[in-house]
Amino acid sequence: KLGYDSSHTLALEKVPHGACVLEIGSGSGAFARHLKARGCRVTGLDQIAREDDGDVFDEYIQSDLNSAPLTCAPDAFDVILLLDVIEHLDLAAQRRLLDTIRNKSAAGKPLLVLSTPNIAFLLIRLALLFGRFAYGPRGILDFTHRYLYTFNSLSHELQQAGYQIETVEGVPAPFPAALGDNLLSRVLLALNKAGIRLLRGVFSYQIMMTARPTSTVNQLLQETEGETAYLLAERRRRDNGP
Repeated sequence: KLGYDSSHTLALEKVPHGACVLEIGSGSGAFARHLKARGCRVTGLDQIAREDDGDVFDEYIQSDLNSAPLTCAPDAFDVILLLDVIEHLDLAAQRRLLDTIRNKSAAGKPLLVLSTPNIAFLLIRLALLFGRFAYGPRGILDFTHRYLYTFNSLSHELQQAGYQIETVEGVPAPFPAALGDNLLSRVLLALNKAGIRLLRGVFSYQIMMTARPTSTVNQLLQETEGETAYLLAERRRRDNGP
């Protein structure tokens, strides 16, 4: 989903050139190629087995996060991408992943870039109004989606997990992907973007957020102990003289 406003184009803008990136849910590596073109070092993580010659990923990890914890060191990365991934994880796996990233990282690093469907999107609301709530092979109500969010519920989940949210954006529906890149899809995309500016929670097809982990209690205690030890050492040095 590149070439028009989408979760992928918005995410690409948030990744600095030359960053070290962990892409969770990396799939075939199509997005990783664009990251590599920006000079990024990319580690891919997905549940599918694959062999890679280094052209797509610098490293690849096969793992199902619904059944296993994150094994790589999150603080080794500048950016962790969770693009259209969190909705495929059950709630326990989501919280385990967020806790692992926070507990094994320094405060403020890495930057978490996350996108997920907006269950409060206008068309879902209209379907509910007429008594319809049908899962399907694609879209917001994909068969494989386990847990869905609104802007408020995702913000609450991240804050409860100990993250400082930096940006919140609404993503329009992928009309060019569904209808082809033509005048109609571009008009619909422009109208959708205008609606997002008016009522983000209603007209956003997806939610895009960036957040950074805050210090845990243990990290704060370690920082305090380090500062105390430094101050005591400085005091002893002054008392003992030159």
